[in-house]
Amino acid sequence: MSENYFKDVYLKRINHGGTNRQDRIKSRKEIEFDRLFLKNTEYLVNLLEVNDEKVNVKGSLQPNKWNENSLIGNLLMSTSAAPLKTGDVLYIKQTIKKRIIEKYWIIIYKDDNLTKGHQLYKIICLDTEINLIDEYGNSIHAAPAKFINASQSFMQDTIIRNAKELGYREPFTTRIIIT
Repeated sequence: MSENYFKDVYLKRINHGGTNRQDRIKSRKEIEFDRLFLKNTEYLVNLLEVNDEKVNVKGSLQPNKWNENSLIGNLLMSTSAAPLKTGDVLYIKQTIKKRIIEKYWIIIYKDDNLTKGHQLYKIICLDTEINLIDEYGNSIHAAPAKFINASQSFMQDTIIRNAKELGYREPFTTRIIIT
């Protein structure tokens, strides 16, 4: 084996997935997520907009384990996609059994653990729209929003826990608007 072959071919081939065991496992998980999981998931979504900017990214929007009424979800995306931030507003299109659902969502928590091979975000569905109108009744601006009252304490506790704020919540006194 010549010296050039060793450097040019063999080292590139042996270090294809990374230079150590941890990097090779991580790259294998990323490849499995992209090639196997995203193609076979029933929760496949297309991310169309991020903060009113057009994008086209595929992901998986899975219902939350505790609240499966699709108001809170887990968004799984490939690590090759641009990372999103807490507070980003997403416009997501999902097809479930020939039914197309298009909704706005907001990111409330980002999991920074990339060793799983994917990016994980906790998101809330923005199911209401706030319209700002002028004195003549013309709409100036419309923004998606989520109204939360004290009876929806699960979402409230999730937001507070993810924001790492400790505090006492009086029952039936708090109103939150997420925009």
